[in-house]
Amino acid sequence: MARKITIDNTAAGQRLDKFLVKYLAAAPKATIYKLLRKKSIKVNGAKATESYILNPQDTITFFLSDDTLDKFSAKEISLVPKNMGKAEIEKIYEDEYVLIVNKPANLLTQPNIKGGDSLIARIRGEEEGLFKTTVINRLDRNTTGIVVCAKTLIAAQILSELFRRREIEKYYIGIVHGKISDNMILEATHIKDEANNLVEYIGVDVPRGTQKNKISTTEIIPMAYNKNKDISIIKIKLITGHSHQIRAHLKFAGYPLVGDPKYGLSSEFSKAKRQQLHAHEIKFPKMQNNILQYLQEKTFKATIPPDFIFHMQQDV
Repeated sequence: MARKITIDNTAAGQRLDKFLVKYLAAAPKATIYKLLRKKSIKVNGAKATESYILNPQDTITFFLSDDTLDKFSAKEISLVPKNMGKAEIEKIYEDEYVLIVNKPANLLTQPNIKGGDSLIARIRGEEEGLFKTTVINRLDRNTTGIVVCAKTLIAAQILSELFRRREIEKYYIGIVHGKISDNMILEATHIKDEANNLVEYIGVDVPRGTQKNKISTTEIIPMAYNKNKDISIIKIKLITGHSHQIRAHLKFAGYPLVGDPKYGLSSEFSKAKRQQLHAHEIKFPKMQNNILQYLQEKTFKATIPPDFIFHMQQDV
């Protein structure tokens, strides 16, 4: 017996083959293309090419047995653990396309391979629809602040491209060891140790021609200095965007983040329960001819968390 699904607004705008690769995640790609050629999968009752762009209310019919369809369908990791309860996430902004939230500390942005608690699990909850809310930018478990999510496929494509091109300005607030009196531009060669999930910076003179060997650039703007504690509060602008860039770059420059277990000073771990880094602000660029252009040049800020406020108020 044939099974039908109807494309909703969240899933429209993508190629048929890309949709089927996600919907039939356990099926080999070659099998999906074969099913299309043999008319075992039709769109609106007719044969469709893999490049067909899906529209709202399109109907996809699968002429497959239930056993075969179930075998090919995605077996998604359970994102929401039992008894997690309804954990609230602070919303900064929301409309039909975009959701911007303030991620708390000690929370993964996305689940690991075991599933469990995460920001996206809490956001989705029991969300229905062919396209589920998707995280566009990620933060480390103990970095707080702005995370941008897309609620439709088209919004996800636009936002992902804006972040990929680094057209969205991103500003962080951090608390570091040492005195920073002047604006600085940090530039160094970024090398990722995948096995240990660590980043090292070794200077700009190192040969760069590989994916793991890139130049990172970070702008530092001093805000305040606590002489008694010898710590500085700084504003950080990401010029490039690489894994652990801020944390490792500050260590390389001699100003490690307070409380950073990977790149900081061990004597501070018991006093600061996490790295003092907060994704504070984003600003959208000028945009034309897309559904999100109403957000152009708008700025959004995430509330500074209490543990930051505690450090910032201590004799600064």
